Amino acid sequence: MPKCRLPPDKFERAKQFLLMSPSETAKADRQSAATLNQDARRGQRAGQVNTTQHSEGGPRHYHLLWDEELEALRPVLIRVLEHLGEVVEHWYQLYVLHFGDKRSLSESEFREVFYNALARNTKDLLDGDMDRYAVDTIRTGELLCERNVPFAEIVASLHLYEESAYTAFPKDPPPPLEIYTAFDKLSHIRMILLADAYFRSASASAGARIHALERQATLLAREKRSTFHGLVGSSAAMRRLYDRIEAASGTRGTILIVGESGTGKELVARGIHEGGAMPTAPFVALNCAAIPKDLIESELFGYRKGAFSGANADYLGLFRAADGGTLFLDEVTEMAPETQSKLLRAVQERCVRPVGSTREMPVNVRLIASTNRDPEQAVRAGNLRQDLYYRLQAGVLSVPPLREHTDDIPLLVEHLLTSSTRSSSRELR
Repeated sequence: MPKCRLPPDKFERAKQFLLMSPSETAKADRQSAATLNQDARRGQRAGQVNTTQHSEGGPRHYHLLWDEELEALRPVLIRVLEHLGEVVEHWYQLYVLHFGDKRSLSESEFREVFYNALARNTKDLLDGDMDRYAVDTIRTGELLCERNVPFAEIVASLHLYEESAYTAFPKDPPPPLEIYTAFDKLSHIRMILLADAYFRSASASAGARIHALERQATLLAREKRSTFHGLVGSSAAMRRLYDRIEAASGTRGTILIVGESGTGKELVARGIHEGGAMPTAPFVALNCAAIPKDLIESELFGYRKGAFSGANADYLGLFRAADGGTLFLDEVTEMAPETQSKLLRAVQERCVRPVGSTREMPVNVRLIASTNRDPEQAVRAGNLRQDLYYRLQAGVLSVPPLREHTDDIPLLVEHLLTSSTRSSSRELR
C-alpha cells in the first residue's frame, strides 16, 4: 500500500483541523488568517496564499474558502485529477483497512460512487464553478443515503480520502502548509453539502416509509395486522396496543409507556411519533439509566460556555434538539427526583433554562417517557415523583411481554430470520 507523503508534523496538523468542532474551526481560521497576513507583510515567497487581496467581508464560499485559496489549490487539484485512479485505489485500501467486513460498499460500488464523483467535483473546482460543484456533491450525498451508508462511515471515509489525496501532492518542493489548510477547508465544504443532502434525503425517505405504512394500515383490516411501525404481532394483545398507539398519535399530550425490558418501548414511542401530525420532526431518545445522575441535567437542558469545568462551548441540550418533535426518556424512574422536578417544569412551562444561564428558552416538545417498573410502586418507593406521575398518567400505554402473546412467536421468528438474512447479505458484498 503506498504511504502518505505528507510530513508527519504537517499531517497531524491537517488531521487535527479536519476533526475540529465548528467553533474550533472558526478559531483556527482566524488564527490562520492572522498568520497569513503577517507572512504577506514579511514578503513570504511566491506560491503562498496572499490574503491581502481578499475582498471585504467573510470568505466567499460557505464562510470558509476564499477565491484566492481556491485558485491556489489549482496545482494540487490538477495532480489529484491526473492521478485519480491511484488516489481512489489508495482510498479504497484505507477504507477496507478501517471498516473491514462492516463496510457498506463493495469494491465495485465504492469505485462507481467515488471515482465518478471525484472526477466531476475536481473538474468543477478547476473550472471555478462552485454552483455545479455543489449540485454534483449533493447528488453524491443523496446516492449514499439511498445505498444506506451510515453517516458516520461517510465522515470517516472522507477523512481517509483527504489522506489519500495527499499522496498525489507534489513532493519536491512540497506545497506550503497553507495549501493543506485550504484543502481542509474544501473538505469541510464537501461535508456541509453531503450532510445537507444526506439528511434531506433520509427525511424524505422516512416520510415515504411512514406514508407507505399508513397506507398499508388503511388497506388491512385491523384484525389482520401483523406489523405496525416496527412492532410485530397479530395477537389480540398486540392489536389493542396498535389501537392505543394510533389514539395517542392523534394528541400532543405526555405519554408514559410501561413494560418490561426488551418489550419494545422505544418502538412504541417511535410509532406514536411517526403516526402524529409531524412525523418528519426530530425524534430524540435518551436512556436515563445510561447517563450519570450529575450529568443528565446538562444533557437535557443544555449549558452555557464556562458553566462548569470542561464546558468549552454552548451546548444545545436534548430538549432544544427535539424542538417541534418528540423527546423520549427511556427508564425515567432512574432519573434523580430533583431532575424530575425540573423536567416537570420544562413540560408544563414549555421552556428550559440551560445550566449557567439566567434566561429560559422556549421549546415545543412532546414528552414520551417509559419505565420497566410498576409506576405506582415507583412513586411509593421514591423513584418517581408523584407530581410528574400525575402529569404522565393521563396517557399510559402498557406493552405486553411475550409470554402474554406466545401465538406471535412464529411471526417474530420469521421477522428475525428475514432481518438476519438481509444483514448477512450486506456483509458479504
